[in-house]
Amino acid sequence: MADSSTIDPLSDGTQQQQQQAPSSSSSKQNNGTNNYLIQVSDALPSHHEIQKFLTASNCGAISTFTGITRDNFAGKKVTSLSYEGYTPMAVKELTNLCCDAQMKYPNVARMVAVHILGDCPVGEASVVVGSSSPHRREAI
Repeated sequence: MADSSTIDPLSDGTQQQQQQAPSSSSSKQNNGTNNYLIQVSDALPSHHEIQKFLTASNCGAISTFTGITRDNFAGKKVTSLSYEGYTPMAVKELTNLCCDAQMKYPNVARMVAVHILGDCPVGEASVVVGSSSPHRREAI
């Protein structure tokens, strides 16, 4: 972990204290305080599982985004998408994104970043991101 006096810019140029991201080679990762749900696998957690993870007694807001496969791209018909990836690197990058967001928005209590690997037919979810916080502004 970096010295608490070390200040590094985030990807958007914001100056924040540097925190070491946890590393993992598994497809599921919770940070040391269990505030992140990171998953890259052939199936997404259910909406109920995501909501349950994001729920915290000190939070009054949960915000989620779900990416769905649509039936067209650049004027062409789409029937499905197929995702490939190196899971350990994907987990690491999603964890880094959550760490950056946590530094920029310290009132956010919990975060979810989950993505599927494999085929995703039209109308099915391929990615879900979410957060919870005491108030809606921070969660959104």
